[in-house]
Amino acid sequence: MKKLTILIIATLSIVLSCKNDTATSKEQFKSFTELLPVRYQKLKEYPLDSLAFPRSVTLSNNTIKKVPSKDWTSGFFAGNLWQIYELTGDEAIKTKPKNGLNL
Repeated sequence: MKKLTILIIATLSIVLSCKNDTATSKEQFKSFTELLPVRYQKLKEYPLDSLAFPRSVTLSNNTIKKVPSKDWTSGFFAGNLWQIYELTGDEAIKTKPKNGLNL
């Protein structure tokens, strides 16, 4: 009986502590969707380097961490370009790797 009481109290604590703030979610979604075109454009303009692929950005000092092709995250950049093309249909994104590396 004591374990059941503790389980019920723990479950209620978790359920009651969760908030569903739809106003904040809507504001965050609007902010997110406004930022997407800016981020797409930055990826489109990013100068390609055949020896290092961009992995992440540090916003505080605007530096880009690059990784070599043997790194397990090296395909993220190309994968992001493909997903952006799927979302937007922008041919410049689709041909970016070929055009950027002059293959």
